[in-house]
Amino acid sequence: MRPIKIFIAVLAISSASLYSCSKEKQEEIAATVATNYVNNGKWKVTKFEEDGKNETDHFTGYVFEFNTNGTVTATKDGKVVRGTWSKGGDDSKSKFVINFDTAPFNELNEDWVIVSGSADSMQMKHVSGGDGSIDYLNFEKV
Repeated sequence: MRPIKIFIAVLAISSASLYSCSKEKQEEIAATVATNYVNNGKWKVTKFEEDGKNETDHFTGYVFEFNTNGTVTATKDGKVVRGTWSKGGDDSKSKFVINFDTAPFNELNEDWVIVSGSADSMQMKHVSGGDGSIDYLNFEKV
């Protein structure tokens, strides 16, 4: 029962903090909350938009597991695709970095800024350094 109480306390503090601070601070808090929960459970992609095109269907049916050792697996019907993930930062923002070698998963290879997150979902974006386009990636717990 204690982990549930801790989770509720963290969520309440995070929610209160998100309400009363700047957008940059909100993103930082969301990143901290999300990356603290990412390796607790299985996730699915609920949105992947690249260059204004919805490409979520590339990941339909895949279940992602983010392990504490920095590895990530995407599994569907017994097929396993392996990659890595990490927390990083630059431009004064926390980043969620994903790296796969296999298509179409290599489309996820970016340093994503977590714009909101909780124990059950993460909403991220990536702004291209080339043309300034914005890509979106959302994960939800399975």
